Amino acid sequence: MKNSSSKIVSSSEMKNLERETFRNGVTSELLMEKAGTSVSKRIAEILGHGTILTLIGPGKNGGDGLIAATHLKKLGFRSMAITTSELTGTKLCENAQKSGVDLYELGNYKKQILLIEKLLTESDLILDALYGIGLNKPITPPVSLLIESVNRIKNAHSSKKIVALDIPSGLNPDTGIADKTTIKADITLSLGFTKLGLCSPDGVVFAGRNEIIDIGISTSETKTPISSIISKKLVSSKLPFRTLNSHKGTFGHSLIIGGSKNFTGAVSLAAIGAQRAGSGLTTIATPESIFPIVASHLKEAIYLPLTDNPETEFVSNAITSIQMNIKKYTSVLIGCGLGLSENSRELTKTILLKKNLPEIPLVIDADALNILSENQNWHQKIPKNSILTPHPGEMARLSGKTIKEIELDRVNICKSYATKWNCIVILKGAFTVISSPNGNIWISLFANPNLATAGTGDILAGIITGLLAQKIEPLDAAISGVYLHGLSAEMGNPENTSSGTIANDILPYIPIAINQIKKSEFRNG
Repeated sequence: MKNSSSKIVSSSEMKNLERETFRNGVTSELLMEKAGTSVSKRIAEILGHGTILTLIGPGKNGGDGLIAATHLKKLGFRSMAITTSELTGTKLCENAQKSGVDLYELGNYKKQILLIEKLLTESDLILDALYGIGLNKPITPPVSLLIESVNRIKNAHSSKKIVALDIPSGLNPDTGIADKTTIKADITLSLGFTKLGLCSPDGVVFAGRNEIIDIGISTSETKTPISSIISKKLVSSKLPFRTLNSHKGTFGHSLIIGGSKNFTGAVSLAAIGAQRAGSGLTTIATPESIFPIVASHLKEAIYLPLTDNPETEFVSNAITSIQMNIKKYTSVLIGCGLGLSENSRELTKTILLKKNLPEIPLVIDADALNILSENQNWHQKIPKNSILTPHPGEMARLSGKTIKEIELDRVNICKSYATKWNCIVILKGAFTVISSPNGNIWISLFANPNLATAGTGDILAGIITGLLAQKIEPLDAAISGVYLHGLSAEMGNPENTSSGTIANDILPYIPIAINQIKKSEFRNG
């Protein structure tokens, strides 16, 4: 059965998949041999020739590493290994010694420090097989001291390569939080599937480049819920095809409701995002008092000024204006720059909670989310399949969880509330998480500091709205929009190093990113 490398698993999901594999007749020994052999081949490709030092810990990860060290010796490398006492005297150790692997047992570190640091310095590549996905406690001496030496010597010898087996030792496989002593790898060889902990800020820092090693585990018939990586191939299949005889009406009409006295730019950024994503027409519904400012930002939009004279019935007039035109629109976004005034609160509640909109694909962002959080049972009143785009702070207000609780368990939090609220939830941040109402999960691998600036969330909401306008299914629009958003930021800052980037800088790259994805689709047939 075909392995799917686009999958992301938690430690418990991986263990379930292994058990299912064993029930299909594959033994633990065979799986370990497959892993060790495959890892050795990949390391041989990475290094070419030289000396390899494998750090062997307890359990399956250590066993995989010891098998890899044995095969590397057979492939002509000088192969050394430092083992913890748990594997001393085992058949795996005996086989390694017979094959010519130089084995050293990790004992009293202070007495061995000169020898160990000599081995670390002499090696061209260090393979970390100390701890895999089973680590659930802080790392203590002597292993913590060994890790400190590894990182210190790597800093002094930058050409030395460090490869982590499955996950860098010290990195939590589920939360992605790094222990105070964690291996800092150049490459992580993920066995079977990417582990959830790699999709975290610490994961980026400590894992280096992630590569998948196929070890023969399939998800095709599993009952275990599996998360998916958002890939270019996946997105290419969702984007609409644009024929030569198309016209502006072919690609739908977005309605963007937002803007307020203190936030005139947000609604413009969202509208441009919708247009750059391909919306044929875009209307901005914004308070009449700021209409001239908003209109100066964007000449290509249609405008629906909402009367906000204090002497008038703002909400009533605004709703009437929107309802008179509502049949024109194929998607709606509400919230960007809306503010939290009483007028904004009443407008949002009237539109979303009193069901004054027909069943049009809907994106709820920013202040509209904050306003929803002030109302009990709001999720029972918003349209089905609405797309919510909270950052952790907004998610905390909506869910009643703390930001810390959310950040420690992003995937499960996103999944549980998307299911509870019967909507699509996009939990923004580095490695944005998307959950469908039935609990299926997609994770974006983009983590770009270009997106850590005001206005980028408005652009994301606009991109998704622009895709919805073209009659893409809501879940597909959410997945594709998140990917386009991340790819556009990456194209604008390929090295992830520049500072001073503003949201506007990302906008020109959206159509370029779409074009790149479509070219990829063409090449792949």
